[in-house]
Amino acid sequence: TIREKIRNNEYQSIEELKDNFKQICHNAMIYNKPETIYHKAAKKLLNSGMKILSQERIQSLKQSIEFMAELQANGKPKEQSEPQVTGEAKSDSLNVKDESMEAEDAKSSKSQTKEHKRKEKDPDRKS
Repeated sequence: TIREKIRNNEYQSIEELKDNFKQICHNAMIYNKPETIYHKAAKKLLNSGMKILSQERIQSLKQSIEFMAELQANGKPKEQSEPQVTGEAKSDSLNVKDESMEAEDAKSSKSQTKEHKRKEKDPDRKS
């Protein structure tokens, strides 16, 4: 798979990765009829993947990687000096975000279930 090749450093360049990705998507579109979900998904994936693998995105990613490397090496970036978040504080922050997201998911799920039950009782009712 692409993931395995990346982990094993089997790609010599981004272009080689792009070519492999395109080939996989094209094969899915060739071997599946246009009206199938597989063909449609491959087409969307190809379009999205090419945007992600564009030169602009790759350049931005390189800059981000360099920035992160500087952070790791120096403890702070060259141009900015924001306070560092300790591992414990960062962990607490992530837990709060996770709990908040779980609560939102639960609310959303309950709302969808209630709406579904209403529609079952009265199919002509508008939301």
